[in-house]
Amino acid sequence: IALLQDVTAFAGSDQGRGIVEALFIQCTSPVIAIETRAYWSQRFDATGEIVRRAVGRGELPVGTPQRLIMEMAAAPVYLRLFITREPADEDYLVGVVDFVLARSAAAPLAAPQEVDHAL
Repeated sequence: IALLQDVTAFAGSDQGRGIVEALFIQCTSPVIAIETRAYWSQRFDATGEIVRRAVGRGELPVGTPQRLIMEMAAAPVYLRLFITREPADEDYLVGVVDFVLARSAAAPLAAPQEVDHAL
């Protein structure tokens, strides 16, 4: 929750909103794309420690994809703040974390079955 609270506070600040909106506007710039990827790569590496610790404590299964978990947790916050322009309040953040953690501890989905088109 604390990480998403930090994300929400930064993205909701004038500075954070300005940076993110500028990135949306400049998304076709190759230089900005490289810098953006580098920033997020570093950010996901650092926040992946949260997942590594949870795996170490047995709260998440071994092999839990660190970056995917962090993307799944942060993406709804950015969707709310920048796309739908809705608030990401404490109840929402708790719901996101609960959902992501519940799904990450669940068994993976089975591979899709072949569809018999002759039917």
